[in-house]
Amino acid sequence: MTTPAPGTTPTSGPTSGPTTDDYRAALVAATARLAHVETVNHDAPVSTCPGWTVARLVVHVGRIHRWVAIALDTPHGQDVPAVARPSSGTDLSRWLLDGADHLMDAFTAAGPDGRVSSPGWEQPAHWWLRRTTHETILHAWDAQAAVGSPAALGAAMAVDGIDEVMDVFIPAGLDQVAFGPRRSIHLHCTDTEGEWLVTLGEGPAVVERHHAKGDVAIRGNASDLLLWCWNRIGPDRLEVFGDVDVLKRYSDATSF
Repeated sequence: MTTPAPGTTPTSGPTSGPTTDDYRAALVAATARLAHVETVNHDAPVSTCPGWTVARLVVHVGRIHRWVAIALDTPHGQDVPAVARPSSGTDLSRWLLDGADHLMDAFTAAGPDGRVSSPGWEQPAHWWLRRTTHETILHAWDAQAAVGSPAALGAAMAVDGIDEVMDVFIPAGLDQVAFGPRRSIHLHCTDTEGEWLVTLGEGPAVVERHHAKGDVAIRGNASDLLLWCWNRIGPDRLEVFGDVDVLKRYSDATSF
């Protein structure tokens, strides 16, 4: 699972946005999409996760769901045991769906303010619901891309996903030294409200959520902007204005 490194203190992000029910519905739907692709072609290589097949992706996501479910019931300070891989011959689609059902039950039992034990820090259950939802959505897209043309991500959830990248992953997973001299990127959604100015390099990242001029601007639908943030697509799918080299520096400096 893509999470900030131990010792960091990720933030929970904006209080507005998708509701608990929205996250739960999106996670269940994305899990179903991923399970369907595994049923159709589990051996397909996943180009956005080099070296992986769809089956390997399903195992990855299924283990995440089970790990978070266990962590929801583990007191802080105690180790959360690793989740075993499914045995040979397991129906991976069914195994994945069963794990998601168990995770939903665990979130219900914990409540939104339940704590999740995690290396170095802990976050409330609603933080992990958001994280596992976006992880599942992204990997369902990966699987669909492996076998055909994936559907665009929903605009509202994609905007929330961009917020998560800005709040959690850029501070913890972007190498400011490798990025180089300080520069700014302006992201602008064309299909819904959503604008960000992120300033990177040689110091803490600064994120502002408003219209402003950056060293480079990228415009596109929320789905494509989120996929770009995660290095799933290149800037050729977006409108780009300004210093395109800054976008390459972003991709090169990210470890997520």
